[in-house]
Amino acid sequence: MSDEHTDLPCLNDFAEEDEVVPPSEGILRERDRRAYAAAVISALFSIPQVRQHCARLQILDPPGNNTQDRALYHLMQTFTALSLGRMMVYFDHLDLLLKAWETSPQSDSLKCFYDKVVNLVQTAVDEQGVDANSLTTLFNFAHTKYRIPPSGPPTSLHSPIYGHTVSIEVDPSSTESNLTSDFTSTSSSWNASPISSPKLSNHGNQNNDFFTYLSRTLNTYHTDGSSEHQLITQPSEVITFEINFSSPSSHQHNNNADNVSLARAGLSNNNSDATTTTLVLPSEPFTFPITIHLDRFLEGNLDLANETREEARRIAREFGRRVARRKEIGGDVARGEESPLDTLRSAIYYYENVVDCDSPERFTASRSVATKLKCILKRLEGEVRELDKQITALQAALDGLWEENPELMLHTKPSSPDPAGPYMLMYSRRQTESEMDELMTWPAWVPEVAVSDNDSSDPSARRIQSTARKRRQRSNSNDDSAPP
Repeated sequence: MSDEHTDLPCLNDFAEEDEVVPPSEGILRERDRRAYAAAVISALFSIPQVRQHCARLQILDPPGNNTQDRALYHLMQTFTALSLGRMMVYFDHLDLLLKAWETSPQSDSLKCFYDKVVNLVQTAVDEQGVDANSLTTLFNFAHTKYRIPPSGPPTSLHSPIYGHTVSIEVDPSSTESNLTSDFTSTSSSWNASPISSPKLSNHGNQNNDFFTYLSRTLNTYHTDGSSEHQLITQPSEVITFEINFSSPSSHQHNNNADNVSLARAGLSNNNSDATTTTLVLPSEPFTFPITIHLDRFLEGNLDLANETREEARRIAREFGRRVARRKEIGGDVARGEESPLDTLRSAIYYYENVVDCDSPERFTASRSVATKLKCILKRLEGEVRELDKQITALQAALDGLWEENPELMLHTKPSSPDPAGPYMLMYSRRQTESEMDELMTWPAWVPEVAVSDNDSSDPSARRIQSTARKRRQRSNSNDDSAPP
């Protein structure tokens, strides 16, 4: 066995630094780098469809003076650097990518940068026909808006519009609640008393979950029985959701719950039919699923989705009545209220142990009252247990209406007086294992340039550079032998 370990890091590389920067000391990020830019690029690179499409693009080398060509050139370099693990090359080309667009920290934003990258890639994919044999596009999906009158068939309000991001604005300034939206969860605000503690699903606790926000953003219900629905007519390979939590620091709070409204920004920035629905943002973590099913938001499933929503609202009403009765009997533990059950137990204890029974008549009377109170307590405790069973069954029925698995949920940290954000969730169409393992063939010059920009003394770098050079030579020889 060889004693050489040239590829392994020295243990001293992990020694503590002598110079420690105090956490309170502010440091400017090198070259005005925006952290969100690196986050967007790395997130897009992690999506298989994005890597596969970009690897098939033909890029000019050198890129020339065209802004889009230079941006696409440096974007390909950042993707290649990530695939090769060349982080220094990655950050260098990320800086050049930002400079190609002349972005400034004052005017740029996460959404703006993401739009630029997506539009850049989608335009190149469309122009080069990379998606020619596919039924779906990479980023752009088509959506439209339907109105369902109180009676009669639904009607389309406009022709399909293309977009790539669903924007949801959460604003703490509103004080009302939209009770006519989708009820994707019913375990919102009840706490079991010590008599019974059913384990309800935490999915969508207090309606602070992804599907509640999305449903209330895309569906609007009116008091006259009509409704409006934003529907996807043609899905895409990748769909992104941007969730912005406005800071509630300048707004009043009520019982530690922020009053929040959702501004319906539509499916893209081009949607001018923006209305506002409202909901309550509690102090629970914001939950979102690992996998989503968009069936309910597809144009072809409009009738079935509305039937399911109506069933969900019926179940929610039944759930609400039982929760109200449960609180009426068992009290609200969260508010520290004394329940009627506690009052009955105290009264029984009083008549059995405290009341002055100085005569047989008073003793008999007190025991009679205690017996009657015990009968009432037993009946109410039985009703509470039955309500708990019904509430649990209704919750299970509601969770089963949509194809959602409460166990496959992620969550953020509990909301604070100054919520973080914005959140950007990117979902891609599920691929088979063979599609996931598809070998990507980057243009021959891309890995060669990425490696040459780095330290070529690394043996692995030299191997990559040599392989890329051979591929490029073969590519050139094939071009020379081709007939004119």
